[in-house]
Amino acid sequence: MYPFFESIRLLNGIAPDLNYHQARVNRTISDHRGAPIDLELLMQQEKQPAQGLHKWRVSYNTQGDTKSVIQVYTAHHPSKIKLMDADHIIYRYKYENREAIHQLLSKSGASDIFMIRKGLLTDASYANLAFFNGAEWHTPKTPMLEGTQRAKLIEQAVLIEKDIYVDQLSQYQSFKRINAMMTWDDSPELPISMLG
Repeated sequence: MYPFFESIRLLNGIAPDLNYHQARVNRTISDHRGAPIDLELLMQQEKQPAQGLHKWRVSYNTQGDTKSVIQVYTAHHPSKIKLMDADHIIYRYKYENREAIHQLLSKSGASDIFMIRKGLLTDASYANLAFFNGAEWHTPKTPMLEGTQRAKLIEQAVLIEKDIYVDQLSQYQSFKRINAMMTWDDSPELPISMLG
C-alpha cells in the first residue's frame, strides 16, 4: 500500500533538511508518474514533539496517500562490519521492501555490512559511506541510494564523489556512515581496520 518512505530527522520539533527529503520524494513520484506530496504541509498537520531528537517516518504511495510515525531516536553503532557482494540488489528508490538487504545483513553475521557491486563500494545496510584518505573525504559515486545527508554534504563540498574499489580501501584510514538521522557531526569516525 505504501511502497516508499522517508526517514526525517526532527530536532526540537524542526526538520532542518526537509528540502532534501522533498527533492527525493519529488524524484520518486515523478519517476513513477504519481500524485505530488507536500512534506511541509504534512508536517504542519502532524503534532511534532517540541523537544529532543525524533525520527519522523513518512510512508507514501503514488496516489498521494501518506502514513506518519514519529519515534524517539537512538543511534546504534556497529561492533562488526563485513564487506558483502550485492550485485543482485537494486535499491534506487527508498523502498519499504528492504528484504534483500535484510537477508544479506543476516547472512553476514555482522552488525552492519558494506555492499559491493561490480567491485565498487556502494552503501552500508542503512547509510551512505564516506572514506578519509588523510586529506579528503570521498563518497562512492554510485551508491545504492542517493541519501539526503550525502546530497547536502556534496553540495557543501565536504564530500567528493569518487569510484572506490574494494582493493583501494587500504588508501583510506577511516570512514563514516551517514544518513538523515546520523548527520556528519553525529556519526563517529571509525578505523578502516574495522572492516572485515
